[in-house]
Formats: sequence, structure tokens, C-alpha cells
Amino acid sequence: MEKKQSNSHSQDSLDNREKIGKNNPPKSKRFSSTNQPLNVGRPKGSRNRSTIVREWLEATYKKVNPITGQNETLQIQDHLVISLIGKALKGDVQAFRELFDSGHGKVSELLDVTSKGESIAQEKLSSEERRMMIDKLRSEMGNNNG
Repeated sequence: MEKKQSNSHSQDSLDNREKIGKNNPPKSKRFSSTNQPLNVGRPKGSRNRSTIVREWLEATYKKVNPITGQNETLQIQDHLVISLIGKALKGDVQAFRELFDSGHGKVSELLDVTSKGESIAQEKLSSEERRMMIDKLRSEMGNNNG
């Protein structure tokens, strides 16, 4: 009999214990009003680097335009582009490459994955071969759609 009482007593103590598990840390480890993590990271309202750079690039100032030779008030980003154009016109290949990539996007490298570098002969189809191919494609498309 005493064993049953001790088991029920131990069961009561298990029921009264705090539940600990995933998303439920022990009470001694939980955050309270006095136990808070340090505020880390960028403070609210502060500007990130791209915002600061964009603001500076949009700022205006007077400078001699290297292309026209006149004193002009433009945004800094305009002066930078004009300077790059001036360098490109003088033969600076890197300046030309930067301007071209900015205006048209980088040129992607084309890879030949089918012919292993050998030239591929392009044969012209006769009108009869072409008609047969179109008929074949139409019939296959009709079979797949049904």
C-alpha cells in the first residue's frame, strides 16, 4: 500500500512541476522586465549605407563639365557619368566598359554545349520537307491537346 501512496505522491509532484520544452524555457531563464536582451543592431530611424550614398549622389554642386568645358550645376551622379564619358572618349577602355554595362547590361558569355566547338551545318529545307514538318507538328500538337 505504501508503494501506491508514494507513486501517487511522486505523480502529484510531477504534475506540479513546470513544463519545460521547445518554446517553453525554465522560469529562471525566461526574460523578465529586469532581464532583457541588449538592444542590438541598427537603431530605428537610422539610415542604411545605400540611402546615404544615394542622397550624396543626388546632391548638387558646380563643376566644369569635361565634355563642354562649361561650369555647370548638376547632381554628383551626373558629374560622375560625364567624367566617365570624358575618359571613354579619350580611349579609356575600362570607362567605356563601365558605361556600356550600365547602359545596356553586362554582355553574357555564350557557351556552345551542343557541337563541342565544331561548326553546325544549317541545311535548308525544301518546300515539301517544310510542309511535311509543319503537318507533323500540327498533328502532334493536336494529339497532345486532346
